[in-house]
Amino acid sequence: MRKILDSTRLQRLASEFSEFMEYAKSRAIRTRSRFYEYLLSYLVFRQIDYGTLASSPSVHGLSQDQLDILSTEIDGIIKTLEVSSRIVLRNPGISPWGMNALQRYFMETPDIELEDLLPTAPLSETTVQDEKGESRDDAINNFVRIFTRLTDYLGAPLGSGSSAYENALLVIEWMRGLPLSRMIDNQIRYWKRRDPSKSETTVIRETMERVERVARFETPKYLHAYLDILRPVSLVRDRGDILPPTDDFWLYLEFGVSERTQLSLMSLGLSRSSVTSLSVFITEDNFSEADCLNWLVTNEWREFGLPRLVEVEVEAVLQRHDASPAART
Repeated sequence: MRKILDSTRLQRLASEFSEFMEYAKSRAIRTRSRFYEYLLSYLVFRQIDYGTLASSPSVHGLSQDQLDILSTEIDGIIKTLEVSSRIVLRNPGISPWGMNALQRYFMETPDIELEDLLPTAPLSETTVQDEKGESRDDAINNFVRIFTRLTDYLGAPLGSGSSAYENALLVIEWMRGLPLSRMIDNQIRYWKRRDPSKSETTVIRETMERVERVARFETPKYLHAYLDILRPVSLVRDRGDILPPTDDFWLYLEFGVSERTQLSLMSLGLSRSSVTSLSVFITEDNFSEADCLNWLVTNEWREFGLPRLVEVEVEAVLQRHDASPAART
């Protein structure tokens, strides 16, 4: 599959060689062609990983002169990169020059402001006042700023201004475990204020599509590069103390939860909607799967007024793990 994909890319490179080389020589962070951004990242990745582009049978679409010109240019790019090769290899499909620029931005940020570059915990209930004196959700504001940086420096399609706000709101609600139905209701209310002519059917369709594209794909992809670059900068500047653990962060984005306990409940086999209904009754936010199973066995969750479908799911999980109270008596 990888060979087919490589061949397809480089066949297009052969037909657009001059245009692509103009882009590569410009050292531009962004271009109108997302394909060129992705292709440059891929070629830098290949050169670092294999030591030569000629080792790939996919370059057969290029003449020897074209291959020599391309190899020389990619070698020159790699030699002038300030961001480490390890970070480039860990983040394929993202502009190396964009990562370079973002690293410079982090290095130029005053020490006192470094902590403000980090993602805020999604469950944070802190509010801040905007320039108009209105209260705003700090977690959403924080992600708006991060999405704007990702757009400006890495070319992420996460927007700035109102579009960054819309995406940040969606991602924070997703990570807070809001049911999809409630997220859709919130989006319908938002669009009734902003553009009443937009139909509810369109809002529903777009919200579901954006959860998959923005929350589960684009945000993890670009935020991974963002934190990959920020971590060594913080360490070099003796601010490793501000770095939060991120091992589970990507799983939280994938599954739409914000606590280890919720992730453990999903690992046991509960659906996201059941997890969000049940987790409000569990005060500990760092339970393992075993802890969650023990909690389900020892607590009277049937008396919590949960929807019947949630109770059915919990009963099925307990039976599957032979952990129901009946099985233990």
